[in-house]
Amino acid sequence: MAQKMFFGLLPVLLTALVFTAVLMARGPDGHATPFPRRTIPHEAFQPDRCTWSCHNHGCEHAPRLPDWLSGDAGLFGWAVRALHRGGSLLLPGHPREGYGLINLLIFCVLWPAAMWGLYLVAVGQRRQLRALRRVRR
Repeated sequence: MAQKMFFGLLPVLLTALVFTAVLMARGPDGHATPFPRRTIPHEAFQPDRCTWSCHNHGCEHAPRLPDWLSGDAGLFGWAVRALHRGGSLLLPGHPREGYGLINLLIFCVLWPAAMWGLYLVAVGQRRQLRALRRVRR
């Protein structure tokens, strides 16, 4: 029984390990990246890959994803506009802080909670199917 529980929780444990490894990663200068960051990093533009320069000043690289997904008029642009509207509704006097707060709520609380819930549903359904197979034998 303990072995089954371990394998059922294995994806969650692996996710936690990968997340911890990312947090402990070293920056381009070899120093540990601070967590939480106090400022947005400043990096020089590099023609072969995106850096924080792309985040801070806009990306000049050729897009790799189609416009319907990543363009301002596509899904990404729609999501950013929706987050800004939600942030303005959440904190009308401070729309930038509201944008950040709603971003964190959706992508750090609600989305992971939904994925965890779906994972638990899948594990429960798998157990039910195994129980049904045992009954049929």
